[in-house]
Formats: sequence, structure tokens, C-alpha cells
Amino acid sequence: MLLYRGHLYNVNWNGNVQCLDPETGKEIFHGKLGRTKSFIASPVASDGRLYIVDESGTVYILKDASTFNEPVEIELNDICLTAPAITDGTIYFRTQKFLIAVGK
Repeated sequence: MLLYRGHLYNVNWNGNVQCLDPETGKEIFHGKLGRTKSFIASPVASDGRLYIVDESGTVYILKDASTFNEPVEIELNDICLTAPAITDGTIYFRTQKFLIAVGK
């Protein structure tokens, strides 16, 4: 789970995403990422965006919002079993074969 800007996000292993009010537990929205993908890495957030990676190496970028929006999808082209790391304006993705840094 991820608490970010007053929303509590839960990403299940099958790509179902729930956004909850952390004070009441009331569901704000839910949605689905991918088709038959498997998710084990924790979601991370920065700059109003959530970054969620599936095991096959697809990065899903969601806007922090009160409704489910269509995610941007970026392929890393390698297996990814870890959560991204964010520091100093750079996001790092560790795949099976590569360390990928994205920033300014």
C-alpha cells in the first residue's frame, strides 16, 4: 500500500488498483492495470504521479487523482521484480539485466 497526498493506494498482485480515503476506508475509485500481468513490487510516487511496475517490466504511470485515469505504459523490455527508487529528480528501475535511470 502507498499513502500519498491524502490517498491510500492498494495494488493487488493481479493489477487491480484501489484508492481509499485513509481516514474512513471508503473507496474513492478502483481500476485495472494490464491484462494478465502479475504485480509484486510496491508502488512509489513523486510529483503527482504513481509508478507501478509489473513483473514483465511494464511501468504504469497514474496521476494522483480522485478518479481512475488511463495509465501511461512504458516497456522496460526486461523482467522487473523490484520497486522503483526515486531521489534527486531521478527515478531508477532495476531490472534483471539493467539499471535504468530516468531524469532531467
